[in-house]
Amino acid sequence: MKSPERIFSLLRLTLFIFLAITLALVARDAGNKWALAGSVNLIHLMPAFFFGILDIAVDFLVWYFFLTRVCPESGLSFSLMIFLSGFATDLAPAKIGEFSRTFLLRVLKGVSIRDGAAVQLNSLFVDFCAASLIGAMCLAIFGYWLAAALAVTSSCLILFFFLGLIRFKNLQPLVQRIARRFVPPEMFFGITDLQGAISTLTKAGYWLFLVPFKTLSWFFMGMILFFISRAFGYSLSFFESVFTVAFSSFLGTLSMVPKGLAVTEASLVGFQVHFNIPMEAAVIIAFVFRGVSLWTWILTGNIVAQGMIRKVKTASTERAVQ
Repeated sequence: MKSPERIFSLLRLTLFIFLAITLALVARDAGNKWALAGSVNLIHLMPAFFFGILDIAVDFLVWYFFLTRVCPESGLSFSLMIFLSGFATDLAPAKIGEFSRTFLLRVLKGVSIRDGAAVQLNSLFVDFCAASLIGAMCLAIFGYWLAAALAVTSSCLILFFFLGLIRFKNLQPLVQRIARRFVPPEMFFGITDLQGAISTLTKAGYWLFLVPFKTLSWFFMGMILFFISRAFGYSLSFFESVFTVAFSSFLGTLSMVPKGLAVTEASLVGFQVHFNIPMEAAVIIAFVFRGVSLWTWILTGNIVAQGMIRKVKTASTERAVQ
């Protein structure tokens, strides 16, 4: 069995690797075709950073709402530090890296892995529902009624499938049979416990409030792109910005590439070109958007995570002494 010192050293090394990758990619993105994009009005970038903070605030409040259901004594400021630390490993495929918060909650607050994972899964699914709602609304506004109907139908099918597996007892044996095929026997009971924990947090009253609230996050993301495009002298409309961000993020997540790298950027560029922004400008606007909405928070997460590792180490040392 590995010693705690070795585990903390490996965790710290992992965070430094993520930080090095982040800095390298930021440097690459920042220098790529900047001269081709034209002059930039830095004043217009300030609102973009402001809406970036609002976007993260909405994400945190949704996550914190679920956390207080399983751990009512969670302090707001301490929970915020744990939430920000989750961005340190956000370069993992899809949204897997954010589950590092589950580990921190277990060590620092005594929240079980089952409950911590349930908190993260429910907040992610609320995000999916909000993104689907925003995407369908934008498609309808642009007159793509068939595409909007398909988006709503497919999202509802996914939602009902998720709720059915969690809530309906007749379908739970199916989940258990699937789990027995793919999950080692020693982990099977953990899967069934997780199913129960998710079910506890999946209530209609929660979702009817949280999904509309989470749509604000996507509106704020759209405002980031809206102001960045104006900083370079181009005029994406508000709904064009929201549409571009929502669908680019969705395609990036489906790709299973860490944080949708290259896939999200390519989608951002493609949609902007569709809305009559020149290719060179679309490329740098996409890179600056990712800098504000992604790299800033990954850097912040790495810094905060270093402090959280020290807290984890201190807590483990105190338990060992006792």
